[in-house]
Formats: sequence, structure tokens, C-alpha cells
Amino acid sequence: LIIEYQDEDGNIKRVAVPKKHRFSEWYRKKVYAKLLEIVPYLIDRYDCMFFITLTVSPDWDLFSIFSKVSKQSQKVVNILKKRMKRKGIDLDYIKVYEPTEKGIIHVHFIFFLTKIPEAEIDGKRRVWLIGKKELDEIWQLGHTWLGWEENGKKMIWLPLKQNGERNVKKAIRYLVKYLMKAHKNELFASLIWNRGRGSGLRSWTVSRHISSLMGQDDDDLPKTAVVVYFSYVYGVYDDLFPLYFNDLSIKSHEELEEALKGWWNEYG
Repeated sequence: LIIEYQDEDGNIKRVAVPKKHRFSEWYRKKVYAKLLEIVPYLIDRYDCMFFITLTVSPDWDLFSIFSKVSKQSQKVVNILKKRMKRKGIDLDYIKVYEPTEKGIIHVHFIFFLTKIPEAEIDGKRRVWLIGKKELDEIWQLGHTWLGWEENGKKMIWLPLKQNGERNVKKAIRYLVKYLMKAHKNELFASLIWNRGRGSGLRSWTVSRHISSLMGQDDDDLPKTAVVVYFSYVYGVYDDLFPLYFNDLSIKSHEELEEALKGWWNEYG
């Protein structure tokens, strides 16, 4: 995968990124480990978590839908955050994109809330984040699901003060499973890279507070970077050289192959 960006002096830089860097079992395990590390902090800060899935209609074209998916899913987040803030509740989230074999996109959310939200529904006081009908209207790109199904049982929300560690770990495993599915789909993963650089679109993301708990981002590339080539070593065009790999200036296919082999032997 060849990534291109402009440095501070205006020079074009091209970086060779092994597929393993973002689309591998190794990467999934790394993300999973980082999320598990913050489980005690999540339990300490939040009272409950809600599960929401946004699904893109198959009528949309996969190649043109990415910017709309990012925009509309963020709109859902913004509305919920403002609504909860009026009730004195902080809301954070973990979000993962999942592609299906038919090219449909699911956006999976776990929302973490500092207090269990309630509302007057049909004359009764109930735990309530948002109704499905309203969520469909905000989303506009397909349909939505409220909840998470496990062993035939649907759970719209779960408390964190009771069996909190077990519940949070199960929820994180549920999302990371879809993260790996996204990375194994090369078309989807490549589109995420190509459309996402600079626009904030990634196969997974978290809100600012959860990001701060996890530490620095895995991806040190500038946000202006874009994918310019995806191929086997000897398929790379000559005019893409020189490029860089682990601070080495690579000037030929042979040098690139050797550099990648060395990296693979060390991390593979």
C-alpha cells in the first residue's frame, strides 16, 4: 500500500505501508488489547452502555456512500450528545464499520453514558435514549437497530455497575469481531483508506475522551495522506519511486521487496 502526502517544506513523500499494519490479525489484537486496558476506567466513569446499529440500504453505491455514512453517523452522535448534555449526562462512544458480502455497510456503536437516561414514555418513566422511528429519520440512509442480540436475547442497554467488567469486555469483543471482518474485506479496507484520509473516516473510531484513555493513535501518518497505489511489489509504477519504508529511502522494486521481507520476518 503506497501512501502519499506533502511534508512541511512542500515535498511529496510516499510511504510503503505493509498490509499487516492495518488489516491483520496482529492489528486487531493490538486494538483489542488497548480497549481492554481501559475497561476499569470505563466502569469507573460510566453508569451504562447502549447499543445501536445503523445500516446502509443496498440501493446506495458502495463507492459513493462513504462521505454520507460518516456525515450521517456523526449527526446521530451530535444529536444524542446534545440531548444528554441537557440532562447533565456525558456521552462517549466506540464505533466500528462492518461490510457485508453484498457490499452493505453496518455502523456499530457502543454509547457509554455517565448516568442512566430516563424519559416519560406512554405515561411511564422508562430508561430511554432514543426511539427507533426517530433514529431512522435522523439516519436517512437505510434502517437502524436498537440493541445487541446474544444467544437469542436482545439487550438495548446494560448497566456497568453490575457485572460491569464482564459486560464491557463482551461488548468490546462484539465490536472487534466486526473490525476484523472489515479488515479482511480488501475492497472495503482500501476504500476506507482512500476516502478516509483527512476526513476522519476509519474502520473504527472512538470519541475524544475514550481516545485520551487509550493514548496516542496507532497511525502516525499525517491526516492529509491518501492512498495512491495498492499492488504487489513488482506492480508498483516506476514513477512512484523514491518512497520510504522505516526511514529508508527505497529506489527500486528490489529494495522495496527486501525491506518488506525484513519487516515481515521481524513482525510476521
